[in-house]
Amino acid sequence: MKSHFLMLPLLLAVACQSQPTETENTETNAPSEDAIVPLVVPIKTEMYPNGTLFRELNTQTLEAKIYTADGKLYLKGKYQDTSYQLNGVWEEWDRAAKYKRFELTFVNNIENGPFTSFRDNGKIYVKGNKKNGVFSDTLKFFDKDENLFEMQVYKVDSKLKEGTRRIKTINLNAMRSDGTIEKIKGKFYRWQDGEKKEIDSDQVPLK
Repeated sequence: MKSHFLMLPLLLAVACQSQPTETENTETNAPSEDAIVPLVVPIKTEMYPNGTLFRELNTQTLEAKIYTADGKLYLKGKYQDTSYQLNGVWEEWDRAAKYKRFELTFVNNIENGPFTSFRDNGKIYVKGNKKNGVFSDTLKFFDKDENLFEMQVYKVDSKLKEGTRRIKTINLNAMRSDGTIEKIKGKFYRWQDGEKKEIDSDQVPLK
């Protein structure tokens, strides 16, 4: 199966940018001594040129929400600092905000850690890990009913331009139970741990 290079193509471009129009909900009138002072969370807002909300940023926790120009939630996550470096889990929704498309983990603006891709029915499509922005370990693919049907094993390889290579693909729909022997085009194979390996004919038990 062809490798799926799942990324958030616009996340870094959108989430890291800054918009010129900003406001912050600070109080200007000092309360009296007897007044009950509510907790005010300092939220900084940035607007699109058309006046609709672009980004809400909690300046204490650095948690942010980013919206499309028509007011739909598009991205949600946390920054490393006020320079808009991505940190922790970021979520992306489709442009109509009907379903979540991705969950990706960032460290210092680079994808590091678990990621998940979702289908438009809300079910998981792919789960895996990234290291320094490239696939590592095992990618798991799920069908529309969220049944696991394929696994792809990746190994980080600094010699390659892309930084990683796929070393094994396991199609669970084609798998056989351990010890099963198949004859394919005159050759014999034994299944073990999800893979079939060629064996000599003298290793095939007599019926």
